[in-house]
Amino acid sequence: MFVFGHIGVTLGIAFVLFQFVLPRIGIRLKINYLFIALGAILPDLIDKPIGRILLGESVANGRLFGHTLLFVLILITIGFFCKYHRDGVFCLAFATFMHLCEDKMWEMPATLL
Repeated sequence: MFVFGHIGVTLGIAFVLFQFVLPRIGIRLKINYLFIALGAILPDLIDKPIGRILLGESVANGRLFGHTLLFVLILITIGFFCKYHRDGVFCLAFATFMHLCEDKMWEMPATLL
């Protein structure tokens, strides 16, 4: 998916989820849409240069480290240990997970896990 596709779809899902769905069940969260937009393209920002430029002759794949569930779990763990920007890191992890869903990473289980 293209950059604006990832950003637009992820921002749209986050807006609907955090403005309409979660408040109905009594959950209010601080949302930083800048972190949502950054997290929507973060896996591509990490993997495309590594897979296409640095490992272009051996791997030649743009889905390496940032397109794994381990990367999302690392972001969530960082969010638990952050003192000041905890909400931003959780927004980043949510958007990164949405990126994996938009890329249909379950079709590539070797990369996903």
